[in-house]
Amino acid sequence: MTRIAYILKEFIRNLYRHIGMTFSSLLSLILLFLLFDLFWIAAATSDKLYNDLISEMRMEVFVSEDVPDDSISILQSSITQTEGVVGVSYISKDKAREILRQMLGTDLLVGYDETNPLPRSFILRFTPEYLNTEDLAALEQQFSQMPQITNVVYSKNWLTKTEQTRTIIQRFGMALGLFILLTALISTVNSLRLMTRARTVG
Repeated sequence: MTRIAYILKEFIRNLYRHIGMTFSSLLSLILLFLLFDLFWIAAATSDKLYNDLISEMRMEVFVSEDVPDDSISILQSSITQTEGVVGVSYISKDKAREILRQMLGTDLLVGYDETNPLPRSFILRFTPEYLNTEDLAALEQQFSQMPQITNVVYSKNWLTKTEQTRTIIQRFGMALGLFILLTALISTVNSLRLMTRARTVG
């Protein structure tokens, strides 16, 4: 207990003698560790935002006009069983017409009730593990090879740019985080060294 009391006494005495240096070192450490915490919070937030954006990714698969309506359910079942696909929604000609009307605010197909030129399609949703350029490109090629499918559309360019931006941010953030951590460690070591020297001199 005597030794602990002596150390505390010397610490308070040196703190009083070098209050400016001690206060600046303590403040620097607090700011560095606070900045490090803010960095990890920002990294976690940006990662969650990225996952939320990617989760909205959809792929639209257009059905050939040669496929009869009574074969749509069979085709839908085949697509649903594809690995990585978690949901398939069918868009009929009438539903596609309604979507177009809602988008434009007017019905451009008035008088084409019997000969609706809009294509039928499926809207596909995927598991999070497949929401990347490589897996979606493989699925696009797989669906394109099916004779019942005429076209496959999804936001390929947007996904590529988003992944590139995420990679750049992650690399920059990792370098910044390591720099902040290294600075905090060096500052801590120097502060402890100064305190030790002051205590030794005392």
